[in-house]
Amino acid sequence: DEDQSNDTERSHTTEQVAYIVFGGGAPAPTCDDGIQNGNETGVDCGGPDCAPCATCDDGIQNGNETGVDCGGPDCAACPTCDDGIQNGNETGVDCGGPDCAACPTCDDGIQNGNETGIDCGGPDCAPCTSCNDGIQNGNETGVDCGGPDCAPCYSCNDGIQNGNETGVDCGGPDCAACPTCDDGIQNGNETGVDCGGPDCAACVTCDDGIQNGNETGVDCGGPDCPACPTCDDGIQNGNETGVDCGGPDCAACVTCDDGIQNGNETGVDCGGPDCPACPTCDDGIQNGNETGVDCGGPDCAACPTCDDGIQNGNETGVDCGGPDCAACPTCDDGI
Repeated sequence: DEDQSNDTERSHTTEQVAYIVFGGGAPAPTCDDGIQNGNETGVDCGGPDCAPCATCDDGIQNGNETGVDCGGPDCAACPTCDDGIQNGNETGVDCGGPDCAACPTCDDGIQNGNETGIDCGGPDCAPCTSCNDGIQNGNETGVDCGGPDCAPCYSCNDGIQNGNETGVDCGGPDCAACPTCDDGIQNGNETGVDCGGPDCAACVTCDDGIQNGNETGVDCGGPDCPACPTCDDGIQNGNETGVDCGGPDCAACVTCDDGIQNGNETGVDCGGPDCPACPTCDDGIQNGNETGVDCGGPDCAACPTCDDGIQNGNETGVDCGGPDCAACPTCDDGI
């Protein structure tokens, strides 16, 4: 009890001294009394007696900070990965650095960040591919077509009119011009140049009985049909009844009994390729104007007789012998 009485007395004495030193009644400032007093430059800090006051840029977590140089009533709020701003060690808004998830990129193969599609769209990446943006992009194999996302690209051989075609698989800027019935070539359903098929007039033929197309006559002439017959082409054609003769268009044909030398005859109605050979005075037959075999008439020597006083013809003597005259006299014929 005596020791307790002494401690109480000493405490009272300390308080009395403090009252005397600091105005007779206030307690002495301390660095942990929760108030800024004495020589402190902050609450319980600073001055010659207390530890330096915490600042928001001293690189350590101290004072009321909830993080290094951040948080509490005195410093800016500490960065978080969801505060909508790029701060702290972040390399992007709420991403990157040692504390937050990696920032989205436009080539990481996933839809993240502000992307509206995988690695596309939003304020940071290229626009996402669409099948109507007028350019070939994404997985398209053509402008706004093909690939897994868009309709198949049209082609000039798919059997339907599509794309910029003006006809089935033709026309427009990408395919060959569509066939017409006046383009000078055989194309489309034509069976000939600019003719035939379901779309053009029937093609000209060389046996339709009319002069049409490039023909220069009925079913003849021009580049497609045989040459038209003429009366000097060396062949029997057209309405001719002979080679280059006869019919309504050519001179009458030569005959071997018209009493004149014409055509290929080498004589009157004889000779040449068409008529019998012309008579001669040595052909061994009686023909032409001959009055005997190879004799007589206006063209050959007079025929032998059995009374012309000379041995000629088949005579074996003068005017005797042979098949035509009497036997010649002999020295033993008894007459």
